[in-house]
Amino acid sequence: MDEPQRKTLTNPAKRLHAILAGAGAKEYQNKEFRKYLAATLGGDERNDLDMFRNLLGVYDLVALTERRIATMRHHKRQTYASCIRPVVTVLQHMQLNTASNQITQQLQHPLDILDLASDALDQEQPEFLIEQSELDALYLDAEKLEEMIKSAELPLELATLLLDCINRIKTALKNYKLTGAEGLDRAIKEAYGTAFVEHAVVLPEKDNPIVGAFWDWLGKINTTVSACKSAYAVGLIASDVVIHLLEYINR
Repeated sequence: MDEPQRKTLTNPAKRLHAILAGAGAKEYQNKEFRKYLAATLGGDERNDLDMFRNLLGVYDLVALTERRIATMRHHKRQTYASCIRPVVTVLQHMQLNTASNQITQQLQHPLDILDLASDALDQEQPEFLIEQSELDALYLDAEKLEEMIKSAELPLELATLLLDCINRIKTALKNYKLTGAEGLDRAIKEAYGTAFVEHAVVLPEKDNPIVGAFWDWLGKINTTVSACKSAYAVGLIASDVVIHLLEYINR
């Protein structure tokens, strides 16, 4: 895809580096890790659940970075990959009330490697940016669809299934700047996978207009995500999966 006018999203290694290196910033010296998480990723620093959600988001970003490095063709790929294990180890020992700058104190060399990896990924695996206005529109559509499902007389099991899928995708939309198109892609695949596994629940209502609206919305998100795929993602974004599953569901 040759679209030089489009903006690109910083790659996951660069996003992870910014978060980990930022923990050592002067304004967070000797301040609790929860304060840094709240300032960086949002939420109420006094709410442990909010902060654990943020921490899980960082772990997800670590896993995403590891997967992207593993797909690189760069001759230093193994060196770049070596920074992941130390990052995981340090995060596993971080407590919400631990001083945030301990991260950078313990990860100085791995962070240097991660920084180099992020530069290499920028060159090798660019990813087109989904504009915030587009994300907001998709999120608003999700909330409208939720209300439609809640007010419709759908079988309880089907309504629960659809609402759960929507909620996972809403979370991926909110976390887009953290997990990128891959986070959305995973949520889309999970939604279609759930529909396939639970076909006994979905198929009897396939002609229901509410269910049709759900598929239309999911397809719209998939199209948006597919337009952002880069060289690394060819064949990995959900497009083909979506087509085959829709063909099965609509038989």
